[in-house]
Amino acid sequence: MTEEPTDRLRTALARAEDWEASARREHEETLRLKAILAEREQRLAILEGTNADLHRQLLETVRAAHARIRQVEASYAGQPKAAEEIDATDRFRHAKQAFARLYHPDNQTASAAERALRTEIFKEFWTELERIERS
Repeated sequence: MTEEPTDRLRTALARAEDWEASARREHEETLRLKAILAEREQRLAILEGTNADLHRQLLETVRAAHARIRQVEASYAGQPKAAEEIDATDRFRHAKQAFARLYHPDNQTASAAERALRTEIFKEFWTELERIERS
């Protein structure tokens, strides 16, 4: 059986309509992808600008920190105390605070006899600790 010319024409027309529908879908997909690409390029430009701003701010912060360190170091340049002396002073202060927590009369929840003994120990040692601190 041979195909009639009108049948061939209908087949060709149907194929053309399918091709046109496929081309339209591809065109719409291309437009959608172009819109996504444009939006992402815009976001990237914003992020690059933000990144540059953050980098600039970080550099300024680092430079300011270095400048502050130099100021602090310069202020200590004429100080008579060495770092070891400062550490010893801190350790003494912490020891004194620990002693006060353990033996100060206001911080005790012991019997009357024990409280009286701790109070006497505190008074005796506290006077000595104050003398050491002044020297």
